[in-house]
Amino acid sequence: MSQEQLLGRLPELKVLDRAFDRAVQYRAPQTVTILGERGLGKSLLLRHWTRRAEEAGARIYRAQASGEPWGLVAGLLRSRMGLSSAMDRSVAMDRLRAVVGEVFADRRIADVSHFLGHFLPEAEAMAAPELPLVQAIREWPVDGETIARRVLGRFLRLDAERAPVLLACDDLDRADAKSLALLDEVVSGMAGVPILL
Repeated sequence: MSQEQLLGRLPELKVLDRAFDRAVQYRAPQTVTILGERGLGKSLLLRHWTRRAEEAGARIYRAQASGEPWGLVAGLLRSRMGLSSAMDRSVAMDRLRAVVGEVFADRRIADVSHFLGHFLPEAEAMAAPELPLVQAIREWPVDGETIARRVLGRFLRLDAERAPVLLACDDLDRADAKSLALLDEVVSGMAGVPILL
């Protein structure tokens, strides 16, 4: 975004900066929505501001809503893990393992990846059916989606404990209901960590 385009957006940038500062200072989740008609530069404003937040030390998860089930959550996870659809599957798996290991401090990478796979097919391929936790869940009728939601929440919490997390979601009017409900549930349960949606 050029300086000329930003001149009219300084008030919005200040609102975003203050929300980020509150999340960091009070270690409390914050939610900000940028509203406006299509073509007004909301996406440009968001991209510019996320670069500023990243320079200030935030960990940025970016996604554009597509309407696909869990599409927004999958996009945010792909962004955090540096995955792309053009990436070789083995490279994607290595990257996924590295990020999950980093966030969870090498604990239960395969278990965590199995449950993140509920939202991210790249992660599901890492799960091995012989894992004790996976076997236990198959033998005990537990709602796998509920566990996956909790694992995602734990992933975000641990990541936010290491650096402020900004979940930058574009085109939310196209987002699927499941992703929106999950993000609302997860972020509202994040007391004590700096996270901004």
